[in-house]
Amino acid sequence: MLKALLQPNVAWDIDIVVSYGEPHWPAPDDSIRGSSRIGPIRNGAGMWLTATSYHRSQVMAPSPENLQLPLPHPGETPQQIMGGGSGPLGTQDFYWFVETITSRELLD
Repeated sequence: MLKALLQPNVAWDIDIVVSYGEPHWPAPDDSIRGSSRIGPIRNGAGMWLTATSYHRSQVMAPSPENLQLPLPHPGETPQQIMGGGSGPLGTQDFYWFVETITSRELLD
């Protein structure tokens, strides 16, 4: 559970990867420099589980456009929601889970 309050336009990403043969780290140089790696763990089938945790500026590197919901307008009820979907490369990309705020009225 994230106990820190994030600043506006900042996200905290956790990339979880299952790979065969050897562990895979997205952005390997950045993850080792920032001590943001978790794992690796190997199972009996030869699969590796790794995770990388880091802060991301949503201004410089936004979430995939198709997963962004509109913010509530004045007078609407804010509602926290988690959704998911493929990144910009479709099936060749990571599956994203995005927690955001939108309006209750939009969801209804």
